[in-house]
Amino acid sequence: MQYAGLAGTIFLEVQGTDSKLVETTMDLAISGIKKEDSVEVKKTERYEVEEEDGVYSTACEVELEGNLHAFFKISLKYTPSSFEIHRPDEITIDLEQAHEILADICLASQQLHSKLISLIKQGRKPMENE
Repeated sequence: MQYAGLAGTIFLEVQGTDSKLVETTMDLAISGIKKEDSVEVKKTERYEVEEEDGVYSTACEVELEGNLHAFFKISLKYTPSSFEIHRPDEITIDLEQAHEILADICLASQQLHSKLISLIKQGRKPMENE
């Protein structure tokens, strides 16, 4: 598969009050990204789970290659805390690519909105733990 020459690094972070859940969540995110057909993972650097005041956290840097659309999809699906594109210095996209990216953003927004409405209808606040 051709990855369209974009290279970047995403930074994932997971926090919680259960160290095992934090570790498992990060494992799932990393393995999920590695299974994505639209990107090629070049390197992962995982940090140990740390605890501070009863809150556990871990992080991981994932270097990958893909096209701009793939990078948008990874951002929407895995919600990294940051995403840095290393190359190329300039990016040009055609109208079809722009439409694909916007369609994915719209879909993610609709799914989030539906989830929030569902929580509100259940009498729950959107930011409550599930």
